[in-house]
Amino acid sequence: RNQDDHPGPIGRQSRLTGIQATVALSQLRHLDEILSARASAAASYTQRLAGTSDLVIPTVDPGTSLGWPAFVVRLDDAYGSDDRNEILGGMDRHDIGVASPWTPPPLLPQFAMRFDPEGDQDRWPVAEFVSQRTISLPMYGGLTDRDVGLVTQTLELMMQRTTFRRS
Repeated sequence: RNQDDHPGPIGRQSRLTGIQATVALSQLRHLDEILSARASAAASYTQRLAGTSDLVIPTVDPGTSLGWPAFVVRLDDAYGSDDRNEILGGMDRHDIGVASPWTPPPLLPQFAMRFDPEGDQDRWPVAEFVSQRTISLPMYGGLTDRDVGLVTQTLELMMQRTTFRRS
């Protein structure tokens, strides 16, 4: 295979415009507040979801600090991508902005063409399995404890509905 046949650079074009840079600089003045608010929201999610047996939640080693750009949970292995999509739809109907966070890099076309030219669909089973069960919950600095409560209650309700449907 010729190197010139690849589909282009892997990654993102992430240059900032002047306006974006100005906004980013103004946000830096509030960085400690933003990080603290996100950490508080993550702690609230962790506390509220800790007892949910069908959910894998992020864990952080003591003494480690994260910026929490997202709070991503993973449904238990009993759930599949259809279940996850049903839960996402139910959350959306309740005006809660959740998402399937990302396609694993090995499954993106630009990676597949470069690193998996034969198109072996079963080459990345763990990445695909996990990605089909992940949900990114709302995460931003202004998220209140009440907001987290509404999100977690709705998530648990949608999970129960999906489980009942399967029964």
